[in-house]
Amino acid sequence: MSTKTRMSRRQFAKGTVATAALAATGVLTRLPKVHAADPIELVHWSWLSASDAEVWTQMIQNFNDAHKDKGVQIKMETVPDDQYETKVLAAAASGQAPDFGWGTAGLHAQWAQDGVIVPLDDLSKQVGLDLADFSEFSINSSRYPKYDNKLFMIPMDLMTIQPEVNLDHVKEAGLDPNQPPGVQLSDVVPGGAAQKAGLKGGDRIIRVGTVEIRGINDLMFVLQSGKPGTEVKITFVRDGKEQTVTATFGMPRGKR
Repeated sequence: MSTKTRMSRRQFAKGTVATAALAATGVLTRLPKVHAADPIELVHWSWLSASDAEVWTQMIQNFNDAHKDKGVQIKMETVPDDQYETKVLAAAASGQAPDFGWGTAGLHAQWAQDGVIVPLDDLSKQVGLDLADFSEFSINSSRYPKYDNKLFMIPMDLMTIQPEVNLDHVKEAGLDPNQPPGVQLSDVVPGGAAQKAGLKGGDRIIRVGTVEIRGINDLMFVLQSGKPGTEVKITFVRDGKEQTVTATFGMPRGKR
């Protein structure tokens, strides 16, 4: 009788085979059995920079230190963000893709179709990763509904945008610091989700669900992350008055 051990995401990130399961932008290879005289080197490509790179580099080093006598090490290579996709595709085509890398949820449906990235459902089960340890939002964002809703990423990082402003300058500009600028719609797609919800050109979106919309990046992130078919409250300003409507998330362009 065998006993299956449940793992948290922190334990998962420290595991040997689990590290390969972080692959989101490279082709996973089947790992051979580990022998002391035949150590495994996992190649990892990262496009992180600045303080993010410093923290991630230290995490990789911590893994290598903890596994130096266990037959597995990670070789991390930094690839500039503006070259990352091109190099991954070229490497995959030549059979030289990294074992795992960094990716952004919802942007690589084509890679899933072409086999550049592979489903991680079976592998996550093999290593005992408990998906219940993650939020439903992050797991859903790691799946591609068009491809059997399979898991193609393991959530590792959630970005929040919190700009710092000079309140004196904000007031001088005639803005209310307690009312984020939001995003004004120039128009809406006929028959689209926005129009069906009652939005129209000129409306200024200030909140989607619980997310404050300060600019276009906030809005695009929410739209890309929403689970198709689910409803969300959209708060907007029209003619100086705040209103709320309910909209239904459609399929993001990158996942169609």
